[in-house]
Amino acid sequence: MILFVADGIAAVFSILISIILARGLGVEDFGKFTAAVSFTYILVLAIDSGMGQFVAIDVAREDSLKISDVNQLFTWRILLIVVLTLIAPFIIWMVLPSKVSIYVVCFLTPALCLVSLNEFFCWILKGTQKFILSAWMRILSVFLIFIFCLGVFWSPNKLMYTVFAYGAAGIIGSFVCFYLTSRFATRMRLVSLDKIFFIKVLPEVYKITPYIIASTIFTRFDVVLVAKYCDPSSTGFYSVASRLLDAMRLIPIAVYSVYLPVFSSVNMQKGLLRNKFLDAFPILIFCYAVVALTATLFVEPLTGAVIGHQYTASVVYFRPLLWGCGIMYLNMLITALLFVCNDFKTLWVGIGFALIMNIISNIILLPVYGAIAASWMKFASELILFAVLSRGLLMQIHISAYELYFKPAIIILFTIGAFKIMAGHPLIFKVPFNFAAMAVCFTIIFYKKTDMKGKMAAADDIN
Repeated sequence: MILFVADGIAAVFSILISIILARGLGVEDFGKFTAAVSFTYILVLAIDSGMGQFVAIDVAREDSLKISDVNQLFTWRILLIVVLTLIAPFIIWMVLPSKVSIYVVCFLTPALCLVSLNEFFCWILKGTQKFILSAWMRILSVFLIFIFCLGVFWSPNKLMYTVFAYGAAGIIGSFVCFYLTSRFATRMRLVSLDKIFFIKVLPEVYKITPYIIASTIFTRFDVVLVAKYCDPSSTGFYSVASRLLDAMRLIPIAVYSVYLPVFSSVNMQKGLLRNKFLDAFPILIFCYAVVALTATLFVEPLTGAVIGHQYTASVVYFRPLLWGCGIMYLNMLITALLFVCNDFKTLWVGIGFALIMNIISNIILLPVYGAIAASWMKFASELILFAVLSRGLLMQIHISAYELYFKPAIIILFTIGAFKIMAGHPLIFKVPFNFAAMAVCFTIIFYKKTDMKGKMAAADDIN
């Protein structure tokens, strides 16, 4: 619970950081910065790739990962940060055309690497059961970025100041987290890398790296492509829409973190696993319905009031992303179930097809239709991923087509229809309509048809 609250507080600060930067940088610079962050984050994730989770699990076991191995992983991360800092500008030169983006990435890469290093220290503390300290460090890392980013309003060179803010927060946070980890968990230091480290430890750390990288590219690379093929204004508007979508991800990420261990506890009992999945499934759909209906009807005035009226044009890009958000919610829940069932083949095929389709379609359509094409292609890519993952899900547990396909489809169509009906109406009519629409969605989602096959499977497990 402590860590969940810490993640929630950190998420609030992350949203506030996005609002501050959007208002402080302006449309074009915010687009350049977001594209640079999206690209750099993919590179930084290649360094981490589950290293923190691996350390936390093995430190908790005490007998499988030695302290020397932890220090070797720490040394390995420092080496990768140096290498990545040197090669990132050359990679970005091939992807983004803007020279400003190249300069930004030169300094942003080590900054984000240091921020990611803070997460590594937090995972070590989790593994040693120092949950309160880990939670404080998690909050501190984001809070430092928030504090430094406030200065963007008074800086003459706002874009480079923002990069400096991330760098300063990363440096201070790394020193603090390094000291606290060495003081209360295990002494951290640079060591030599032996042969066993490369033969045994690294392969275990990076065995799911390609899937993690592919998933991250799928969620963030569309911003990079928009920056490459569209004008700076469109990039800025789409970047705001993408940041708003990141806020929508908070709910499924929380559900994923909660239900992953729940699914793990019953993964050998298919009937009980099915029941656990169906417990979370309608709740997740209803959360999407509430968020989607409210955001669809009120996103335009809220965007103008919170982020700034200069960003109201981003609403047209945000709505398709929002409507596809419901599919994304379900994909994350299904991913958790397939992960505990060791069905990595389905996960690989799904993310592979979705990623290839998303990249190719954006390269073809962005020069013709502009940034709006990226929004709709993200929607289509989520549908492709859902089609593959749902097939794998049905091979693991029995779920009726009514639950798995009909309910999500009718909620998404209902949300789109609500927007079409209420477009142009004043807020005084939208508010009661929104509550009425949510009541209809609640009835649709929580209405249960008798599924004798599923009940029999659960009964067999209990017996």
